[in-house]
Amino acid sequence: MGSDKIWLFDTTLRDGGQTRGVDFSRADKVAIAHALDDIGIDYIEAGWPGANPTDDAFFAKPPKMKNAITIPYTGSKLTVNTTVNAEIVLIILTIAINV
Repeated sequence: MGSDKIWLFDTTLRDGGQTRGVDFSRADKVAIAHALDDIGIDYIEAGWPGANPTDDAFFAKPPKMKNAITIPYTGSKLTVNTTVNAEIVLIILTIAINV
């Protein structure tokens, strides 16, 4: 039945960055991404290019990870459970897996 691997997906750099009083710098995001990579996170949702200067800078030169893959926000602004939303997530994850 395939692998017993559990794939871990973390949203700290995006969701955490939206928390009141939190203002990650690019250096903060890089350090957190490396820490997440070190503990075995597979996919790191690191923000959304175009949303703010920090995310632009992060994705312009994403950090090199040992194992994790950094990806942009994987949802859409559409209603939850729409076909388009599911297709966007599938496309982004497929790209990330094949990088």
